Amino acid sequence: MKNSVRTLCLSARTAALTAVLLGSLAVMPEMPAVHAASSSPASQTVSGSASVSTGKEAWAGFPRVSPAALASVHLTYDLGGGRTYVLDKNDAPALLITNADGTPFMDPDTGSYIINPLAVQTLLKNLNPYVASSVPNGNAFLTTSGRLLTFTKIKTTGREVNYQAESNYLVTALCSGATAAHPLTTRDTYNIGDTYVEIDMTNQMLYYYQDGICALSTQIVTGNTSNGHATPQGVFKVLNKVRDTNLIGKDYVSHVDYWVPIIGNSIGIHDATWRSRFGGDIFETGGSHGCINVPLENMKILYPILTVGTPVVAFY
Repeated sequence: MKNSVRTLCLSARTAALTAVLLGSLAVMPEMPAVHAASSSPASQTVSGSASVSTGKEAWAGFPRVSPAALASVHLTYDLGGGRTYVLDKNDAPALLITNADGTPFMDPDTGSYIINPLAVQTLLKNLNPYVASSVPNGNAFLTTSGRLLTFTKIKTTGREVNYQAESNYLVTALCSGATAAHPLTTRDTYNIGDTYVEIDMTNQMLYYYQDGICALSTQIVTGNTSNGHATPQGVFKVLNKVRDTNLIGKDYVSHVDYWVPIIGNSIGIHDATWRSRFGGDIFETGGSHGCINVPLENMKILYPILTVGTPVVAFY
């Protein structure tokens, strides 16, 4: 079974192309003010717009919004404390891919505008100071599947906008032309930061979070639990990155294109071209010697965006 990258918000192609946008940023028009009940308005300027200089084919996979939907959207964000933030037809165009002259680019094939995920994320980050707060230190780590787990190395340090949930909401609301009042959802922040790898060994899934948004997810195969090679759980970090190498054990020599050790030089994340299937219960009897096996096509995407020191949280 061919495995493909799955994402919760941005496709891998979208995430990669969004990075390209950083080379051609323009400043967006001033967004509407955040109004507070007992203070003067605070203007918000959002940067992150991009022109279409690379051609319309570059935007395949980006979300589209029709002119009619864009004209009808009217979102009132409740930031708490009597403060609101309004996003309507006058300001929503700032979240679109633009022509070189700053006007929204219209896809000639669909007659729709193209939403810029980078601009959506930047807007949410500009709203974050209005809702961020401190919380008592704790050890509860919220997994992608919704479980709360305790790790001694992970401490909660505060609360911020839930970028994953709010990105999904905003894109959906734009595409549907929604008129709604919406309280910003929040999430705990951790001492490990909001860029990390999550390895869910029960569900055999790996997630890569960048700035609080799941930019990539993929099925995996972890250590064989039936013969004592179960992958350890805990909080680790990327120790190194190596291309085109051989993994050598007592009874095997396996060539991999991408090697990312997280425990010494013996357990890490790597491609596994000898496997035709990933996920499910393979790990229980046909798992690895302890490493995290990733489909090659997915490892090609994960490897370049990982950095040495990136936290890795692994659990069953």
